[in-house]
Amino acid sequence: MPITKVKSTNFGTVHVRRKRGVKNMRLRVDHTGTLHVTLPWLVPQALGLAFAEKHKEWVQLQQRDLQAAIRNGSVINNTYNVELKKAETTRMTAKLKGDTIHITLPQETNVESEEIQEKLRKKIVTVIKVEAQETLGPLLYRLAKAYRYEFKDVQIKTLKSRWGSCSSDKVITLNTFAVQLPDYLQEYVVLHELTHLNHMHHGHGFWDELIAVCPDAKRYRKDLKMYQPTISIA
Repeated sequence: MPITKVKSTNFGTVHVRRKRGVKNMRLRVDHTGTLHVTLPWLVPQALGLAFAEKHKEWVQLQQRDLQAAIRNGSVINNTYNVELKKAETTRMTAKLKGDTIHITLPQETNVESEEIQEKLRKKIVTVIKVEAQETLGPLLYRLAKAYRYEFKDVQIKTLKSRWGSCSSDKVITLNTFAVQLPDYLQEYVVLHELTHLNHMHHGHGFWDELIAVCPDAKRYRKDLKMYQPTISIA
């Protein structure tokens, strides 16, 4: 079903969509700060907006972080410090050293402009993705070996809402931003996708197997809801 745009006093323009096969109402704030509400097919739009209002504090916190500008000294996802430096250069470059993302900009750059802010976000995501490739891939191989899972390949991608996925041909995809989760949740996400190698669903068989390798899986699933796969700026 097409997306319906609704004006909200608390959230600005809200994108509402009904979707077949969805069992629960879902909220997501994208990188622009726009709230997306996904509803089961027969759920009225008004109930979706009421659901968003019930979680107003969480939504507005996400919007505040996502709409914040990236400046020298910003902190990304409570993990990385940002250092902006202007130099005699013609292009923007970024490198991660320790827990600091060093970004070099041309002298005439207007850091506050919307165009530059978008470029800064993309550079930061690229840097985080390199770390994710170096961290999440080896973690997947280690856990697969420990619990005797076999997969075909692993991909690290910047997904909008999911932390990972497993295809029917045994290719596992992990979200770039999973590298910023606490270690125990990184392992949970990886074990979740490894379990899908044997169970392409979330039924009893899936949960029985996941709990066998990750006894606190259901608690970790709740913990994971406290995080969003995106850039948060402080």
